[in-house]
Amino acid sequence: MDASWFVPPELEEKKVRLADGSEHVMYFRHLPNVDFESYAMQVNSSDPEVAGSAAARLLAKGLCEPEGKPALTFERVVMLKRPIFRALFLALLEVNTYGEAKEAELGKASGPGASAGSGTRSRSRSAGARSKS
Repeated sequence: MDASWFVPPELEEKKVRLADGSEHVMYFRHLPNVDFESYAMQVNSSDPEVAGSAAARLLAKGLCEPEGKPALTFERVVMLKRPIFRALFLALLEVNTYGEAKEAELGKASGPGASAGSGTRSRSRSAGARSKS
């Protein structure tokens, strides 16, 4: 199988621009599909604590120090100011090919069935996950 089909083990360096205009070089891990499936299930949870912490858990897994150690614990990620959190989370999604910038960088045109959204799933629970009550 083609090696390009698999999640690369290398970290990706990315400049992140914050709301104040400052730029910071950050490092992100390419996450396996299971992390994104877990994230989607958490976001769609009926428990507000689980749904509300899903993005922070994903960011804690993906944001790294240059040598690959986690940059922040989950407990520290949840304490980030909202604009900083959003910028870092967007960068994580872009690194993991969930953004227009990454699509353009890879030279892939959006074809039929391609997502035009942010790459995050809706908070609404799918029909398949709803209780039958």
